[in-house]
Amino acid sequence: MGYANPQQTAAGIHTRLYSRAFIIDDGRRRVVFVTADVGMISQRLRLEVLQALQVKYGDLYRQENVVLSGTHTHCGPAGYFQYTLFMISSKGYMKESIGPLVNGIVKSIDVAHGNMYR
Repeated sequence: MGYANPQQTAAGIHTRLYSRAFIIDDGRRRVVFVTADVGMISQRLRLEVLQALQVKYGDLYRQENVVLSGTHTHCGPAGYFQYTLFMISSKGYMKESIGPLVNGIVKSIDVAHGNMYR
């Protein structure tokens, strides 16, 4: 999301950003907690992650048991918000930003999910 300087643009990868998921399951309830290297989680990002999880896992991971958290880095991408104020510095919504974020978060949940059954 940078620092809202319109002349500050980036391209390519300088430092990789990560997402890590933790699944807690007591046999009755399951919760997945994800921390991702982004400025913050937008409602739009959350809804797209939930939609991708629905396609992949059905009702296992849903709004009630998925917690997404951002590390508040200013080195991550912008353009993945639904609110105008947060999109001013990125000059609008960018599909190129939200796709990799959704894919990375879902992949981290896939890894955590797979590790539960080892």
